[in-house]
Amino acid sequence: MLQASFFARGVALLFYFHTTTQAAYQTNYPSHNLNTTYYSRPDIIAPKFQFSVYDEDSVIPGYILLTPATQGIESSFGVGGGGGFSFSNDPGSGTPQAQLAAYYAQSIQNGPYIFDTSGELVYSGFGSAGGFNFDNLKVAQYQGKPHLTYFNGDDQTGPSGSRGQGVIMDSSYRIVTSVTAGLGRTSNDGHEYTVLEDGTAITTIYQPVQYDLTPYGVKEPVGWVVEGIFQRIDIQTGSVLFEWRSLDHTTLAESYFPLNVTSGVGASPDNPYDYFHINAVELDQYGNYLVSSRHLSTIFYLSGTTGSVIWRLNGKNSTFTLLNFHPPFAFQHDARIRSQNTTHMQISLFDNGSSGKPTNSSSSGMLISLNLPSKTAALTSQFVLPDSGILTTSRGSVQALPTNQTSPGAPLGPNVFIGWGSQPFVSEHKPDGSPVLIGQFGATHSALALSYRAFKIGRGEWVASPLSTPALWMTANNSNSSNSSSHSGGFSTAFYVSWNGATEVVAWRFYSADGGGNSTGAGNGTLMMPAAAQGEGGFLGEVARGGFETAFVAAGFYAAGFARAVDKQGKVLGESPVRRTYVPSQ
Repeated sequence: MLQASFFARGVALLFYFHTTTQAAYQTNYPSHNLNTTYYSRPDIIAPKFQFSVYDEDSVIPGYILLTPATQGIESSFGVGGGGGFSFSNDPGSGTPQAQLAAYYAQSIQNGPYIFDTSGELVYSGFGSAGGFNFDNLKVAQYQGKPHLTYFNGDDQTGPSGSRGQGVIMDSSYRIVTSVTAGLGRTSNDGHEYTVLEDGTAITTIYQPVQYDLTPYGVKEPVGWVVEGIFQRIDIQTGSVLFEWRSLDHTTLAESYFPLNVTSGVGASPDNPYDYFHINAVELDQYGNYLVSSRHLSTIFYLSGTTGSVIWRLNGKNSTFTLLNFHPPFAFQHDARIRSQNTTHMQISLFDNGSSGKPTNSSSSGMLISLNLPSKTAALTSQFVLPDSGILTTSRGSVQALPTNQTSPGAPLGPNVFIGWGSQPFVSEHKPDGSPVLIGQFGATHSALALSYRAFKIGRGEWVASPLSTPALWMTANNSNSSNSSSHSGGFSTAFYVSWNGATEVVAWRFYSADGGGNSTGAGNGTLMMPAAAQGEGGFLGEVARGGFETAFVAAGFYAAGFARAVDKQGKVLGESPVRRTYVPSQ
């Protein structure tokens, strides 16, 4: 059914189908993807947030950074996750051709997105930010100014990771440079891409290499393995300042993944054995690196000079005794250092607890305190969704929001933000684990909606003024108005305006530009071409910004008009082109 009046701020088509029983934290989301469309930007079809928990007094204001996507039919970015579209043999599902058509019709426009904490779209990078797939959307300081950074590339079939480049975009949404892997390696992989304030960037690489796999049953004379590599690169010169390679420091025997169709059979370079699966890298204050290996279920701490392993957490050769994990984390993502000194370290990670075969009943965010002298690791905080939780077989992230925390092992604060990876949820939690926000941005079946990671930033961390102009669409509410020269008689004109990515707009001013309201006709339902503004035009009114798209209804018929965006001081930030009013034929 159409869930919007003609003059509503946006149009949302809500298709309702039978759904299976859901946990209480899940919204009453339709079984097929729910997207939002806009009159002023019909090219943008944005994922729609629905919230089952929203404590406005406890949610930290800001922006949510996502890279929502619909996973491809044969995509395996999250190896072991079993994601992606698959055909159903159920006769009620229709022919394979019909299933495929429905799948693409319900899919998300892949891209980097910014939403506010109420779920309103702020920026869609679909198309303009690049093609294919996107991951790791963050705000980073580059050349002393905030920039958006993200991975853009292609998700390879099989266990070969993804292929692409790191992108840096300024506050006008202009791509200023990119980062590519060096030393003759395969191009960047999307699991990690981080721009550092010193002008360097860290990127992961999934490198197919020849390897003798005859002990593992591979009969080909030359076997193939994916080597987990990361590089630290000088952005300006492209020089590789540091490189680490997993096969120099680990063995295939440490992996929890056997050779198979999911992790690779190792018989060819396009189907290598992904024994390691590197998925997070962080440079610490001492110049060393924290690295996560999903398939070894291990966190490594590495020397930043030699690359040697200082210690391992979890896995088959753990340096630490795990004190209170029931069970230990497994197949984790997004390991990060939250605080450290010479004797203690506090890290966070997303425990998937599953690679398709669960090791835990629910995925969770974890805070772990490491006692370096005693080599013990304690689980100090855990964050799950209510009721029975949710199991996320791939992807995921945990972010400690701004805090004054100074003592390692102290509780996280004030809040923790979690992206649930292959499940289309984000959540925000108090330090005691209670959720203050649970948002869903897509359907939970057939990988119709997922985001590799999700981050939250303060409003002041991203101030953007797009190079593009505001977009406007106008429509009359009565077809007879095309023959009227009056601004009365019960007619009205609706304005719909938006400015993709603009963060400082607080209000919109609306103007007529038709020289007194005389129309040039065209009541046949076709859109009239824009015309030049006649002077300043007639001021019709001002309204507060109403989300991504703002609506304004002027009494009477106006054949043309335009809109201006203003900030909180009343300064004009931008102006739309003059648009002719669309006059429906009925």
